Amino acid sequence: MMALCVLFVASLLTVQVLDTVCWELSALRTQIVAEQAACLADSGIQTVVARLEADPTFAGPETEIMEPGKSYSVTVTVDNSYGAGFRRIRSTGTVDGVSRSVEALVQY
Repeated sequence: MMALCVLFVASLLTVQVLDTVCWELSALRTQIVAEQAACLADSGIQTVVARLEADPTFAGPETEIMEPGKSYSVTVTVDNSYGAGFRRIRSTGTVDGVSRSVEALVQY
């Protein structure tokens, strides 16, 4: 009888540990996806900056689908609040429905 009680407690502890591990893996996956989305948003900023260097009149928008479920979308607006020639670039990266945005102010 004592052995059954010990086995029962050990089983409960094992289930609890496995549940905690699954929850932590899920949280880690969410964090990885969010980081990938932020990297894609940054990639959009870099792409538009390169396009502006080649063509200072480029006005966007720019959208690129990297692979299914992964994309970025960029808008470029003129922002003269800091003086002439400034552009505000806003990029949103999306991975599996999770989005992160980055904004940059550049002068051309």
